[in-house]
Amino acid sequence: MAERSNGLVIVNVSDLSNITEAGHLDTDSYAFGVVVSGKYAYMADYQNGLVIADVSDPANPTQAGHFVMAGDAYGVF
Repeated sequence: MAERSNGLVIVNVSDLSNITEAGHLDTDSYAFGVVVSGKYAYMADYQNGLVIADVSDPANPTQAGHFVMAGDAYGVF
């Protein structure tokens, strides 16, 4: 999930009675929205634009790339 100033937070929901944080990737700006496809998470990171994270290892997500836009990023669809 996108957690504003905390960046990308990966949540383990395999046991709904005990939801825990599985991993975390801090970003340079404020995370507003995220979409996951395969092993990548695409995140709107406000002034940092689009951040692409490799989440194949949920405990240790890494930034795979980013795209800086002319305006601020508020969501991913």
